Amino acid sequence: MFWTSRNIIATGIPQCFKNFLCTRVITDCTKFTIEALSSLVNQSITYSYYKFHNAFNVFVSITPAGAVIFLLQEWGGLNAL
Repeated sequence: MFWTSRNIIATGIPQCFKNFLCTRVITDCTKFTIEALSSLVNQSITYSYYKFHNAFNVFVSITPAGAVIFLLQEWGGLNAL
């Protein structure tokens, strides 16, 4: 993972982050609903028994200015984060 220096972040920080100058990264895990795949094996991998649909998980880290610095793509369902 590449860490942007605080000086670079401070020069391009959006107004909504002006009170949080120590913020260097924002992380989030997001689940996207996807259509059922044609392969039954892939359907079973992505099926979420918790949500009762097929899903795809993404773990992402961004700088306050919106630059993506880390992205982990993971299948949903049984491998849910």
